[in-house]
Amino acid sequence: MLRFIPFSFLLIHFFFVAPTLPLIAQQVVVNEIMFAPATGNAEWVELFNPGVNDVSIRDWSMCDRSGATALLTAEDCTIPAGGYIIIASSTPLAAGWETLPAAVLLPSNFPSLNNSGDDVVLHDADGNTVDSVAYASSWSPQRGVSAERVRHDLVPLRENWAACQAAAGGTPGEGNSVSVPPVDPLPRYSLIINEIMPAPLSSSCEWLELFNPGTAAVDLSRWALAGKADSHGDRAIIALPAGSGEIQPDGYTVIAADSSILLQFPEITSLENATLLILNRSSLSLSNADDEILLLDPSGACIDSIWYQENWHHPMQASTTGISLELMQPDFHAFGSSAWGSCTAPEGGTPGARNSIFTDAPPRTRTDGASLSASPNPFSPDGDGQEDYCVFHCRLPASVNQIRMRIYDVEGRQIVTLRNNQPMGREGVIVWNGLDDEGRRVRVGAFVALLEGIDPFANVVGAAKTVVVVARRL
Repeated sequence: MLRFIPFSFLLIHFFFVAPTLPLIAQQVVVNEIMFAPATGNAEWVELFNPGVNDVSIRDWSMCDRSGATALLTAEDCTIPAGGYIIIASSTPLAAGWETLPAAVLLPSNFPSLNNSGDDVVLHDADGNTVDSVAYASSWSPQRGVSAERVRHDLVPLRENWAACQAAAGGTPGEGNSVSVPPVDPLPRYSLIINEIMPAPLSSSCEWLELFNPGTAAVDLSRWALAGKADSHGDRAIIALPAGSGEIQPDGYTVIAADSSILLQFPEITSLENATLLILNRSSLSLSNADDEILLLDPSGACIDSIWYQENWHHPMQASTTGISLELMQPDFHAFGSSAWGSCTAPEGGTPGARNSIFTDAPPRTRTDGASLSASPNPFSPDGDGQEDYCVFHCRLPASVNQIRMRIYDVEGRQIVTLRNNQPMGREGVIVWNGLDDEGRRVRVGAFVALLEGIDPFANVVGAAKTVVVVARRL
């Protein structure tokens, strides 16, 4: 039975630069920055030693973007293993922070930290850069709230920082409020974005569906969804907290903006091997026309991504409002727009269940040469959700190819070009929706599909063809 887990979510706005963050080697890190304190309070920077050995910071220094440099201390001073130290412009840091669980250093020329953004660069006694952070004002847009590092074992890029969630506005000398333990990244496509509803009915909400193609359950705790980057490279992140539930093998999780999804899909609560997560927010910020969705695991690695467009819907779909976009086959997750189409279910979507346009993959021909196979064959592109698409499995001898694929009628007239001078590896999948180059439904009958590929390095041409039949269901 479906488990119903409503919860409030954490919305963090920060920058997303790379899908996977590399591990860092240095032992001491810049862990928290109070660059915009409340009026009258101090600016400060927290250093953290996550290692197993104490680290001496004698003759270490810190500088900002302008190059203004402060000697932290000329005396013997160590950061204990697993411990902290605060570098501040004055004391107390703020009311209520007169006594702290870590030592506080007060360099005489503490560099001024600009609220609009600045650099914090930490150097050791030999002048080597130990750690550096280039922060932006968006990291903590509220005065009196620090910017905290999420993962100490990841490089300090923008996506690894968030505004402090503690009531005091900071956590100097103790663990960060937003920190998560180190997590090894999961394999790519451990979970798959399988269905999306970017343009719901006015009575319903935005939602998307994840599918687990693996053999082990996956815990969604601390996973996240990232949206399309704006002109500044800033992405909105919806972080799923601990307790988000598991996706079982061959199971689904539907992530919905609010509970109104049940008005359109009341049967979702009776589905097997499915979980519904209600975020209790106005929307998932999905654009109706086109948008990008990134699925991030707890390590920050991008496990799946999709940049959908409204024209992914079937060309004969009169309206896309209240109609989801579905992936034809989980194995087709990397094939882009050709693997997606409009849901044909009467309800407009299939959250928590197999997609209405699910298509079996065509059989693979075991050959070292070029081959082309099609499934289903015949197919009936009439929009009823059954065998509406023909899927071609393509194979060419070379590992790198530029391909062209066209469909002809039995009299040799070209009907549609499915690919034209596009790259493909040794194998690929191409989908035909039964329409011609003008977007018209083709007549019933037999057609010839021709695949041509050229190896641009060896100038070797490969070709294969097959016959596919368009039928009509009675």
